Amino acid sequence: MNNWYTTSLTATASANDDTSGIDKFEYSLDNSSEKNYTGPLILADGTHYLSFWAQDEAGLVTQVDHTYQVDTRAPQIAGSLSGIMGMNGWYTSEVALSASASDPVLGSGLDTFTYTLDGSGESPYTEQLTLSNGRHAVQLKAQDRAGLSYSIEQTIQVDTIAPSLKIESTLPNWIKDEITINGSAEDN
Repeated sequence: MNNWYTTSLTATASANDDTSGIDKFEYSLDNSSEKNYTGPLILADGTHYLSFWAQDEAGLVTQVDHTYQVDTRAPQIAGSLSGIMGMNGWYTSEVALSASASDPVLGSGLDTFTYTLDGSGESPYTEQLTLSNGRHAVQLKAQDRAGLSYSIEQTIQVDTIAPSLKIESTLPNWIKDEITINGSAEDN
């Protein structure tokens, strides 16, 4: 995608001259000094400038220059949740979800960083998300310019409302015998 290779690249070249024959066959990788070309070159992540030139026995020269872009590593996502943790995986306060995405050094660079909340459509992630009551499914997705992507999903449970409790009694204030009290508790 966008002229990026997403696997390591092997560059090979050949030179021939039917008249006087080849005198020199050299290359330069990333503007380094010239070296005799003896076989394939492996290009790892990054942008590479590769030049090949051949000189024949008569002194005539042909040069080929090319730029190669290689990105083999997907972007990365880092994030944090802040809120008051209750029991059994539930937060008892609103939860702030903060995240960031980056592409590893020598990569193609980050192209998009999006989120999906509770099955909604993808939206650009530009600021922290605040999650209130409910069980939320959050997916974060980062894609680089080479088309490599990485995503993570998490379920976040938030309950900031205490249960209701109702006790019913028609008894006077003081009783000297055993009594039965009926009640109910509820949590939405």
